[in-house]
Amino acid sequence: SRRKPLSPNRTFLDISTRLLKNEPIRVVFVNDNGVYAGAGIGLKRQAQAFALAGHEVTIIALNGEDPMVAKCFSEFETWLDAHDVNLTLHQAITPKATNRIGQFIFIDFIRELSSKSSAPTLYIFGNLHSYPISPSFIPWLISEDHACIFYAHDLDWISGGCAYPQYYNCLNYLLPEGCLESNCVMPDHAYPTSAMGRKAANFAFRDLIVSTGLMPILCNSSWTLSHFRDRFPKLPILLEALYGLDTSNFGRSNAVRESKRKELQIHDDTLVIAIGADDDSRPGKGGGILKDIIRKMEGRKNIF
Repeated sequence: SRRKPLSPNRTFLDISTRLLKNEPIRVVFVNDNGVYAGAGIGLKRQAQAFALAGHEVTIIALNGEDPMVAKCFSEFETWLDAHDVNLTLHQAITPKATNRIGQFIFIDFIRELSSKSSAPTLYIFGNLHSYPISPSFIPWLISEDHACIFYAHDLDWISGGCAYPQYYNCLNYLLPEGCLESNCVMPDHAYPTSAMGRKAANFAFRDLIVSTGLMPILCNSSWTLSHFRDRFPKLPILLEALYGLDTSNFGRSNAVRESKRKELQIHDDTLVIAIGADDDSRPGKGGGILKDIIRKMEGRKNIF
């Protein structure tokens, strides 16, 4: 069937009206790795916030092959069991169909899940770059009058599929021709996998979708927002929406601090240095800083 042209829809207005009336809406989060890894944890917090507010929430992970995606979904079930919320989890089965650049096509999967509710639905897209995912379902959803928002956890959607161009001091995404295989300085087979052999196509698709202005972009920091503004200076809907902080895990309670020190047998006069990263060898994850700290602290006492 002939695809409808992309055009502004009234679903955002319907959703806004419901929210102003404190009526529930349906929120569908779509990303690659579900609640796994850093961006997944951020998505989980957003999903929990909507669910605890009484909305119907679905999380769709399109990476059907990484066992960590399923493992983190399973662990998340513990939280779901302890809370009376309407939140469901779906991990896609890798489809057989791919496009011409080897990305898997998920339109049928998204269409099937979209048809299961008649309520106005807000789609929030997270990272789509740890796996060769075709984002072709995004213009399809927009053309079907679904409200779609992209949440920028990194710089993937201003480039040809490079999550952190600053790792390589690269500004090629600002060139008129954008990101190409021939001008890319990212090492072969470096993360993210979505960019492998698809940089020019990724850049063109992102430019086509984002520059229409039909999909608002929410950024996770002022720094990310500034880069999106550099890339899309005329885009009317660029917003900053920071993560909420889980105060049950992250707080300034002296009692909690003292309890953790006792649990880990750390004396009160011991300096604690903590760093978190899924891979400290990757540029930008702080591994180099940690090694420098260890060198400077060598020989000093009372350090944990």
